[in-house]
Amino acid sequence: MSNLEILDEAAAGIYIGGKESPISARTMQRWRLANVGPKFITVGEGRLIRYRQSDLVEYLNNCTSTSGEESDPEMLEKEV
Repeated sequence: MSNLEILDEAAAGIYIGGKESPISARTMQRWRLANVGPKFITVGEGRLIRYRQSDLVEYLNNCTSTSGEESDPEMLEKEV
């Protein structure tokens, strides 16, 4: 797969979530409406939605975090 590959909703959902737990087309639609998902392309009069693989990679990279990034420093000092 090259970074120039264009994917439909189903293929983009598999790319993001994997074959075992793909993101549904409905979830991809909700993300578009809420402006929270990956960038997308509208073809024609906006009825055909496609995703660039490079945009999906960028989206996944932006979702990446480490376990300590969101830690509260005060919580680290407390005994468990």
